[in-house]
Amino acid sequence: MSVDVQAQEYFNRHRRVWEQKPALRRIYEQEFFARILSFRKSEGVSVEVGAGPGFFKHTLPSVISTDIVWCPWLDVVADAQKLPFQSSTVASIFGVDMLHHVASPMAFLLEAQRILVPGGRLILVERLRPFRTTVGIRLGQRDAREKGI
Repeated sequence: MSVDVQAQEYFNRHRRVWEQKPALRRIYEQEFFARILSFRKSEGVSVEVGAGPGFFKHTLPSVISTDIVWCPWLDVVADAQKLPFQSSTVASIFGVDMLHHVASPMAFLLEAQRILVPGGRLILVERLRPFRTTVGIRLGQRDAREKGI
């Protein structure tokens, strides 16, 4: 398995910021994570996709945390578009700020449909950006790629 050192350092920076900001932790834990958990199926396997720095697992230790980049706090290295779970075996899938990172969101949604049990739940929280900001970021990313940055 190859290790993406740059991605791991990115996640480690996020973890350091998380530890230094109790107000941020409180907002995520008491607002986002508590609300997310209120929608899950109480029985069965729960999977988090795009777990990144691993914050959600502190709130739900039994969740199987996954990401495409290996980190020691994750349970499974997996692409959200091709998850290593049998069909109809997962009760709840969680994703926090991850959908905008997926190359093909529709492929992920179809994969989620495949692994969820009948009546299973897909619970996503995704931040919204104004259109101008999104376009500016995309253009900036393209410009940086063209310049080899």
